[in-house]
Amino acid sequence: YVSINADKSTRLCLQGRHDEFAYMSSQGLPKLNYSICTATNMKLLHSSLSEKSLWDGLREEDNSVINSLLTEPVWQIAPQDKHKLTEQAVINYTEDVIALGFLRQGHVLLNEFWQAEVGDFTVDTERFPTMEKTIEIIHRRGFRIALTVQPFIGTESNNFATAVKKGLLVTERGLDRERHIPALTSYKSVASAGMLDITFNDSIPWLQKQLQQLVKDYQIDSFYLDIGTAYDMPLHYSMERNLTNPDEYKALITNAILSSVSVIGVSGAITRPPAPIFVSLPSLPSTWESLQVIIPTTLTFGIIGYPFLMPGPVGGDFVVKDPLRFSGNSSLDFDFTFEELIDKGLPNKELYIRWLQLATFLPVIRYSHLPSEYKDDDQVLELAKVLTALRQKMVNPLLKKYAQEALDSGTPLI
Repeated sequence: YVSINADKSTRLCLQGRHDEFAYMSSQGLPKLNYSICTATNMKLLHSSLSEKSLWDGLREEDNSVINSLLTEPVWQIAPQDKHKLTEQAVINYTEDVIALGFLRQGHVLLNEFWQAEVGDFTVDTERFPTMEKTIEIIHRRGFRIALTVQPFIGTESNNFATAVKKGLLVTERGLDRERHIPALTSYKSVASAGMLDITFNDSIPWLQKQLQQLVKDYQIDSFYLDIGTAYDMPLHYSMERNLTNPDEYKALITNAILSSVSVIGVSGAITRPPAPIFVSLPSLPSTWESLQVIIPTTLTFGIIGYPFLMPGPVGGDFVVKDPLRFSGNSSLDFDFTFEELIDKGLPNKELYIRWLQLATFLPVIRYSHLPSEYKDDDQVLELAKVLTALRQKMVNPLLKKYAQEALDSGTPLI
């Protein structure tokens, strides 16, 4: 824990402490270790501490993925209702992107609802009866396809009973592991789920096999790993091997999955994941306050060693009822009603425009709602054209240039 000038004393306070939740420790009393580093100036100090030679082990295809993410959009199809994620919805979305005429193809990213139940790790054949042909169409149109996967297995998933039988899940603390009683938690829309114990020798090979089969059956290009946070873990959990803290789970599962399939992004990290993996910024609601958070968060992540960042979609990750209630922009004059936008699932139009202007200069530009969805105002679409041209002409060359420096010296990209 770090506190700076909390009581106006101009002091820095560091504290080591075990949380009651979610950090379980088997190491007794907490420890506080820190080092004081100095240099003649801040830039030299940061350079001395930066991780060097991120190129190590980077393949040519990895470099291609990095350039693709920097110069082409990520098209996130992530409805809140899984029944809205269908084969036809994906086809229609990519058609709408191509119809715009000025945006490049990039990666199509599907959220976890490509499965019938979270943890199936197989395509829902009811909503995607001809997924092979759909992905073939997507590839012909110039897109790459990425699926969101997670270490959680819902109790309604076909894999849950198998995972329990094989002892693949995190178990209840204090119980005999031979009984394989899983410790349950919740994950997003899943009310009850188990969590893979990645410290158990059989868990990672089992997960790798599931993902490799998806690549083989459907020609999946890559995966996005939604790991969750320590608070998504079961309250009273036990693993085959004790972790220093629950966040160590992120690094272990990321490295394990990356060794078998391509990964373009992770929802969080405690250490810099190997390139070409981009780290997502925290999810943000569609509010003016969220817009103000993006720049300081991006700068902070870059300074502490995460040059390759994937901000959330333009307009925010999800729409709230009244974005003005969270901002100081209540005096703005809007020519539309929030009810109309919420019915369509669209962010506030003015907020969307400002967000798009900012996103133009960020490492990755991610769309969920297309600018063409604001059918009542051509201004949004025209502005998107101008900003896209600006990014392609001025921003993308700089991103590619400084990406090389980031890989060589560990300096921030932004």
